[in-house]
Amino acid sequence: MSNFNVHIAAGVVASLLLAFALNSFGVSLLVLVFGVILSIMSAGFPDIDHEKSMPRKIMRALVPGIVIFLVIYYFFTNHMWTAPVLNIIILFGIAVLFVFTYEKFIPQHRGATHKLPGLAFVVAISIIAAFMLGFGFVSAILLAVFALIGFSTHILLDHM
Repeated sequence: MSNFNVHIAAGVVASLLLAFALNSFGVSLLVLVFGVILSIMSAGFPDIDHEKSMPRKIMRALVPGIVIFLVIYYFFTNHMWTAPVLNIIILFGIAVLFVFTYEKFIPQHRGATHKLPGLAFVVAISIIAAFMLGFGFVSAILLAVFALIGFSTHILLDHM
């Protein structure tokens, strides 16, 4: 069982190794930088279910702002003001619902966030965020792989 710093260090090492490997295939620097950041975040994510963990404290402080920023960014970069009103209402409704309910659904420690549902959530959010930020399909998949690597390092360390 490792602490937060060890999980983050493992995420850094694994993501940098992946970034160096992908760089030799000509993957853009932007994807590599976002990937390393995403991998580091994913390495800490499984402990979000622990009441006193650093990821949980960070989530409480940052998630509402990040969700609102992504929605606003998506709104203005995709000309949502010309989209049907229903799309706009749904988009903002999802953001508001998430901001006000995310903490109510966090399971017990070493529950779903340390298993396949947690991995699926991290990968899905990575892909959705990549598309919302304007990355293409291949870049979104690469970013999901970075998230998978970070998450996997956490789980591997917990089982050592």
